Amino acid sequence: MRRLGDAGMVRRDRQGQGIGRDFLRYRLRAVRNDGRAKVVRLRTIPIVHGFFAKEGFNVVNVLADGYGPGLHCVTMDLHLDVTRNPKALGQPAD
Repeated sequence: MRRLGDAGMVRRDRQGQGIGRDFLRYRLRAVRNDGRAKVVRLRTIPIVHGFFAKEGFNVVNVLADGYGPGLHCVTMDLHLDVTRNPKALGQPAD
C-alpha cells in the first residue's frame, strides 16, 4: 500500500462550511482518475470518523489508545469500485 498524502485539516473557525468535504472529494476524484488505487485507507480519531463515513468510508479497525491514552485510532477504507460503492465517485453522498 502506497501513502498518497497527509492530513488536510480545516481550521476550526472554518468548519461546517463544506470546505473539508469539497477538499476530500477533490482528492478522491484525483485518486480515482489516476486509476491505480482500488481502495483508499485512512486513519482518524473517533470524533472525526463520522465525517468520512458520510462520504462512503467504512470502519475496518479500531485500535484502542492507538494515538495515546483514551485516543483511539480508527482505520477506514473506501472502495473505489463503483459497483461496490456508488459514493466512490467523489460525488455528493446525500
